Amino acid sequence: MASEPSSLSARLIAFGFDIPKLRYATRVALSACLALVLAWALGLEHPQWAAMTVFAASQPTRGQILEKGFFRLTGTLIGALVGLALLFASAGEPWVLVIGLSLWIAICVGIGNLVRGYLSYGTLLAGFSAAMVVLLAQSHTYTPLMLGLDRVLTVLLGVVIATVIGYLMTPATSESEALGQLRRLGADAMVAAAAGLRGEPSDPAALLARAAVIEDGLNAYGSGSLRARRRADILHRRLIALSDLLIVCTSSMVVGNPRVASVLEELSNRLHREAEPVDQSLDFTRAAQLTDDPLLAGALKTMAAAVGREVEITRREVLVEEHWDWSGARQAALRALVLLMCVGSAWALTGWQAGPYLMLGGAVMISVFSTFDDPSWVMRQLMQWQILAGIVSLFLKFVLWPFAGSQLEAILMIMPLLLVVVPLMSHRRTGAISMDYAMVLLLISQPIYPYPVSLLPAFEQTLAVISGPLIAFCGYRLIYPTNARKRMAGLGKVMRAELRAMAGARAVEGNVALWQARFSTRLLKLIRWSGKATAVRNEALAEGLAVLTLGHAIYLLRSLRRKAGISSGTKRAVETALARLARDAGRSPRTLAAIVRVARRLKADDPASAERLYRFMRPLGGCDDPALGQDAVHRRGSVASVLVDGRVPTGPIAAS
Repeated sequence: MASEPSSLSARLIAFGFDIPKLRYATRVALSACLALVLAWALGLEHPQWAAMTVFAASQPTRGQILEKGFFRLTGTLIGALVGLALLFASAGEPWVLVIGLSLWIAICVGIGNLVRGYLSYGTLLAGFSAAMVVLLAQSHTYTPLMLGLDRVLTVLLGVVIATVIGYLMTPATSESEALGQLRRLGADAMVAAAAGLRGEPSDPAALLARAAVIEDGLNAYGSGSLRARRRADILHRRLIALSDLLIVCTSSMVVGNPRVASVLEELSNRLHREAEPVDQSLDFTRAAQLTDDPLLAGALKTMAAAVGREVEITRREVLVEEHWDWSGARQAALRALVLLMCVGSAWALTGWQAGPYLMLGGAVMISVFSTFDDPSWVMRQLMQWQILAGIVSLFLKFVLWPFAGSQLEAILMIMPLLLVVVPLMSHRRTGAISMDYAMVLLLISQPIYPYPVSLLPAFEQTLAVISGPLIAFCGYRLIYPTNARKRMAGLGKVMRAELRAMAGARAVEGNVALWQARFSTRLLKLIRWSGKATAVRNEALAEGLAVLTLGHAIYLLRSLRRKAGISSGTKRAVETALARLARDAGRSPRTLAAIVRVARRLKADDPASAERLYRFMRPLGGCDDPALGQDAVHRRGSVASVLVDGRVPTGPIAAS
């Protein structure tokens, strides 16, 4: 008997099914069916909204369920209130609704693209929840207040069901799993760092790609409680410090140091043997005392502080390391505003009865998926599932529902068609976004008894809703086009602008540790967006190092302004180099040559600083004297053209 389940599992795996996903999809689909029946039993007008909420709020771990459910309910409540305010303020005037709704959704999309995690999700939900209240009110006879109340109650019911069943049937987020991932990465990173300090080859790009995956999962790990969030913040700080150390040790910016390498290798062996080695902080502190290189010592001390601190860390210390994409948020908001104004204007001008559904579909797609790396690609994939849902909905309405003897029977007829999503969600080829089939099927299949048999209005409604991905696809491709490649270009512009600001600052000192932590966070994003292609990932790392070396060179130049023993001629050369960096962030060979001239002058005044400046410049020139080598920042077709020149590359990045 015990062999049968394993045999069945083996057969399912052979057919391409993921067993944990199959269990998860089954739980979610059955919970949605329960929500559908309970919402009908409670007399709610749109019981399918409760089932939709179950699909949207369900998550694989308890903490994620609690946090996502909270933000879904909060976002829905805020959106419903805004929607009701628009309905009462407009007095039925379509143009007021179109303008007000477009502005509100644009604001929510902008904020949602700026913040992270489930806060972003709740903000986006507040946008299209208002759209559901406003636009669905155009084709219903009951009052806007009742519609808004119905929306809030159905979402509340769906969140409660998803939370209760999910909490009972899903595991808590495993702290040991997150720590284990970071421990294994740390052990491998110590080996690579030691190899770099000995002048031996290593593959830091692959390790940073693993770090990017771990960073992406820390948000889920920190869900559900303040304690979990604080713990995730601590792990995030460790991850960034580890990335800093790995980058510094494997670059040519520091002097080789076999003694430090031995300490790191010893620590790596301990990390492989022990779950949580004690006195890691002391090991890193001891390693820092074995080097005179301030850059290497600083990275080791930062790592010592990160592994030695626990609950004392404050939220503010972590937030300043995050990347705030103001440009991307502004573009996403403007894209949503322009697209919804165009679609809404078409509805207001023509008075098409399915126009509200067209605008609703566009509002959902242009908001929810605006945070994805490549939303236009997602729209192409969603289109097939929405078309399938539209066909199934018409089959339900005109083939099955005429045989229903009550509204309960109509609801029960939805369930077999809804359960089709279980194998779709759990198969490796269809699992990514097939849940949209269930969401669209429920959205356009309100169980009404007796169902009014009118083919044309139902077909127009279905066509309007499933046109949402097509409309959003046009928006994502034509209005501030975005994909992973363009996000890399945008991030490069931000990094370049920060270099210019650093060079133009009049302050002598600066918070180098804070800047490098922010840089590492951005570099992890850059590597994640570069995809799985090794060549592209290596180029992303190489160009990130170019920005890092220029940044450290800028801080060193600024420190020379008031340093004793520096000649006036050298200080003038320093000011010239900083002025050039403030103009072009090092993308001109003349700017790099100006930095080299400072290094040459420093040989007489401050040999140690001269040597450091030469080391910072070597990654850019590929030789001992950067003025004699080809500037890596200007390689055609590489990520350098994104990071430094802001051009869209034509080489591997474009192909990816």
